[in-house]
Amino acid sequence: MKWLDNKESNPGSKWQQPAWVFLSLILVAAVGIAAYSNSFAVPFTFDDEQAIATNDITKEISRIFAGQGLHYNPRRIVGYLSLALNYRYGGLDVTGYHVVNLVIHVASAFLVYAVAAVTLKTPFFTRASPTAGRDPLPSGAGLIPLIVSLLFVAHPIQTQAVTYIVQRFASLATLFYLAAVVCYAKGRMTSFAAPAWTAQPGVPAEATGQPDLSAETTGQEDVSADAAGKADLSAEATVNDDLKTGNSAGGSGRSGVTWLWFLLAALMSGLAILTKEIAVTLPAAILLYECSFFGLTRKKLVRICWIAAAGAVACGLFLLAASRGGNPFTTLDLMTRETSDISRAGYLLTQTTVVVRYISLLFLPVNQQVVYDYPLRSSLFEFEVLLSSLLLCSLLALSAWMYILSGRSGEAFDKMRGLWVPTEGGRRLLRISAFGLLWFFLTLSIESGLIPIRDVIFEHRLYLPSTGFFLAVVAAAVAFVNAHQLRILAAVAGVVVVTLATATYLRNEIWREPVQLWRDNADKAPSKVGVWQNLGVALQRKGDYEGAIKAYKYCLLFKEIDPQIYNNLGAAYASTGRIADAAEMFRKSLRFNSLQWSTWLNLGSLNVMVGDYASAENEMKSAISLAPQRVEVHFHMGDLYERQRRYPEAEAKYREAVALDPSYGAAWKGLSDVCRTQGRSREALEYANKARALEKSGADIYYGVSTPVRK
Repeated sequence: MKWLDNKESNPGSKWQQPAWVFLSLILVAAVGIAAYSNSFAVPFTFDDEQAIATNDITKEISRIFAGQGLHYNPRRIVGYLSLALNYRYGGLDVTGYHVVNLVIHVASAFLVYAVAAVTLKTPFFTRASPTAGRDPLPSGAGLIPLIVSLLFVAHPIQTQAVTYIVQRFASLATLFYLAAVVCYAKGRMTSFAAPAWTAQPGVPAEATGQPDLSAETTGQEDVSADAAGKADLSAEATVNDDLKTGNSAGGSGRSGVTWLWFLLAALMSGLAILTKEIAVTLPAAILLYECSFFGLTRKKLVRICWIAAAGAVACGLFLLAASRGGNPFTTLDLMTRETSDISRAGYLLTQTTVVVRYISLLFLPVNQQVVYDYPLRSSLFEFEVLLSSLLLCSLLALSAWMYILSGRSGEAFDKMRGLWVPTEGGRRLLRISAFGLLWFFLTLSIESGLIPIRDVIFEHRLYLPSTGFFLAVVAAAVAFVNAHQLRILAAVAGVVVVTLATATYLRNEIWREPVQLWRDNADKAPSKVGVWQNLGVALQRKGDYEGAIKAYKYCLLFKEIDPQIYNNLGAAYASTGRIADAAEMFRKSLRFNSLQWSTWLNLGSLNVMVGDYASAENEMKSAISLAPQRVEVHFHMGDLYERQRRYPEAEAKYREAVALDPSYGAAWKGLSDVCRTQGRSREALEYANKARALEKSGADIYYGVSTPVRK
């Protein structure tokens, strides 16, 4: 580990070697694969059912771009396209979905590495030479990309964005988001010349406006008082001077390579925004990056103001068009909330405590839950809200302090090295910490700000913000250690990464079994009705009908009027042969909500069991009228007609079912049976082979029990 102690040269050069970068990325990938190696068989969970398993939009790629797909959720079209591609090549086999999610996660970790690595090459860190009176960056600065990416890939808080399949929207949006930042940074780097302290062979320093570095060749420091005074300029002034003089690559402005990087950044931005709404913060994130590491000139500030004004005008025009002659403020209110049950003020107050909870989970990921039982807040003067607000304000103040400190130099700070950080180079690393904290708050602002969302807390919302958090912590840690302490830092980082990866593996073990997952959640949130309902669903699917009945009855203690609970309870009763109890529950469910197609279908299936085909037909027709695009209603109607020996009608319904979902094996089997009964042996054999080729060769009898519940 001799390389950890080298203080003579620019420490960043060692970590930029291709061999080191390659080995680092291999290590990141290995840790990620090991941590998630037991996640490939995790079944569809929670929203996976509606978004994938029973979602007709993802069954055909063409539907994504058709009217039906665009109407379903046009804001996340890229995310749904990825799910449709998964279905196209793997059907409902969860392994393929998990493999893609893990690839996205590892690729995102690579981009976290890239963000940190390219940041260390920005003008803010390369603008001065140690021989010109500046301290080099700490020896461990080059370790920042590796440690940050390892923390990102190994942390168990990411399991909900990786193992929970549908939260691919969060991880995929983050992938594009980070790619956009990297591309933008690379584009800006190509528009800059070499660092100001790099002497040009054969050209006098005076001619280039650079300090004379001739002493470097003799091993002596011969810096004039005037040059030393220039060396005391802040990072801000140095970077701004480069910008004002138009110090660009090749001396002729932006090259084609520069614009190519910017074009890629724009493309990645578009993909991110069309994957998940959190990406709308990307312009602000790029602006933050620009100001932090490339400087802010008056000319640039004017340009930013013009762009902001143009954006405000564009948003205003869009709002007027969307309101269609109505009140634009009402339209704005509706467009910027997911629920009307929570006020903006109440949501914001609640989020102060939620963000503190997020931070605690990043430091100590214990008591993780799929669904949290989190109380809504209504007053700033509640103790927890007030304390959380003070803590968050302190963190913002800390980021401002680090931002300012990182750009200062001179004797005043040199005298306080022991109090602040070991070197000026260490102080400069605090700019990354300041940027990371501001990134954390910025990227959380959509889901933890003024836009009320029904679910006030979800762990997958930390996926993108966590990158800034890890950058802030690691950069600060490196800034405060000297070369002799670097071995300790590397060892501690190794232990932390191994511990986090182990915790991720153990968390995935819980995800592997739905009953275990929801029972664990119920133990941590015993008053959350939706958790108990989901536990009942898991027990019912496992065949533990009595356990499911107990879970559903427990739900009714908290929520007596819930048609979904009665529907699920009725299905559990029917599975145990308690027909009368099941019928009562189904009818009670319909009294609360007569538009629930699954309950009509369940009641019809129950009447098929008792031989009341006339009632069953009426109830199934009601289900079809409410959900004509559901393959299940057509299949069961076909089954009813087949039982009544109405073979032409049965065949028609089975064909409707396979037209809606060609992977629905039970419908192919029913079609085969009808053809065989009618003496069409060749067709019967063809359809039977299709049924056998499909994994889903059977059909559930009762429906609606898979509906994810949060309340």
